[in-house]
Amino acid sequence: MVLEALSEFLYLSTVAFALITALAGLFMLNTLFGNKIKELFTDKNFFIYFSLVVGYSLYALGELTYYLIFTVYDEVPPASMPDVYWVLGAAVLILSFFAFAWNCYKTHRESSKLLVMVVGGVLLFGVVLFYLIQSEVAKLATNQGHLFVSFFYPLADCLIITFGSIIPLYYSKIEHFRSSLLMLFITSVGILLADIIYISSTTGGVDSSGMIRNILYSASYLLAALGFITMIFSARRKANV
Repeated sequence: MVLEALSEFLYLSTVAFALITALAGLFMLNTLFGNKIKELFTDKNFFIYFSLVVGYSLYALGELTYYLIFTVYDEVPPASMPDVYWVLGAAVLILSFFAFAWNCYKTHRESSKLLVMVVGGVLLFGVVLFYLIQSEVAKLATNQGHLFVSFFYPLADCLIITFGSIIPLYYSKIEHFRSSLLMLFITSVGILLADIIYISSTTGGVDSSGMIRNILYSASYLLAALGFITMIFSARRKANV
């Protein structure tokens, strides 16, 4: 009973931090469109930062939509509007981090770091894919949509982390928002861990109370919110220089 109450509190914290993330994302988008801020970036870099903010904001909106549907209808939506936000958010983040990684490589030309990113990404993707295949998630899927998102989310997380790993690899050479970008990268790591634990709990594995995954989701959205907030303050400082 205590664990259930604590898990419910942690889930509400996740929703609260997701709301803060969505709001901070909107403020950051507004800040990016400021004339002085746009002058700091090339068109390509501006698009990349803009897309990263949109991607994490879509994740947060998906969490909020999921909570509203769950509260209103008192049922877990297997594949519905929240999944639209999450799938779009994941797709935007994959493309954004890929563009960011390619841009870093073209600028600095350090093949060893690119090799670390690729090898690490292949290993991560392979391990997660193997786990999903050998788990019971395919048998427990209620429909094709449910099966798709059960595989899509953790594998998309792997791609986001793979391309996003360019941030710690090139951390000292990133010109704008490096600490904020690192927070967003760690956010994706936390979301992958939470997604894996969620899948494990549905197949009779660990964390039946949902407490561990709610801690991870809460911490991830909190980091995303802090990443956006620090971005906003950094952008305003740069605009006033």
